[in-house]
Amino acid sequence: LGTNLAWPVATVNVLSRVQIASVIVNLWGWVHYSDSLLGRRPGRLERAAAAALVAAAPVVLVPGVVFGSASVDRPFPPLGVVYRQTVTTASGGLLLTALTGVAVLLLVRLLRAWRAGVTHAGLTAAAFAVLLLFGANDALAIAGADLPFLLDTGVSVPVLAMGWVITARFVDSARELHRLRVELLADVEARTKDLAAALDALHQAEK
Repeated sequence: LGTNLAWPVATVNVLSRVQIASVIVNLWGWVHYSDSLLGRRPGRLERAAAAALVAAAPVVLVPGVVFGSASVDRPFPPLGVVYRQTVTTASGGLLLTALTGVAVLLLVRLLRAWRAGVTHAGLTAAAFAVLLLFGANDALAIAGADLPFLLDTGVSVPVLAMGWVITARFVDSARELHRLRVELLADVEARTKDLAAALDALHQAEK
């Protein structure tokens, strides 16, 4: 939505549209992830809403849907940068509001998973909350508040959190696999001893 690089307005406009499209796809993925955390199957209406969400991604790439052709240069003296910000259209404002609502719903789902005791759900919810705060900051910046753009940096927070969660799950799975292997070897050894004892008893009986 804003950059401190001195790129042409047309380039900033295209990249802003790509950014919104990637946000939509990411939110769609988080919707499915939250369903898996809660162990729930979405109803027909929810599936239709998720399909409509991901279908909106290519639509926002069309010029004029989310952003107009104009841009605003806004200096931010504390960092010594000048942001070049594309102007949002009326339909773009509605879309961004809807995406914010989806993000809030996802945070509620993650908090529910955390309260239900789902492993690592608390960390995921905290990272997503930070992302929402950065998004709120950027929304205020777009509205004219004297704030820096933080969302591009904030995206790394849930990415790092999910990387840690995936790594932790891999380690847990490896430990569980090792435990099962040890138990299986012990069970095989015990059954082998029982079989040997039974064969020995049979041999003695035959004698």
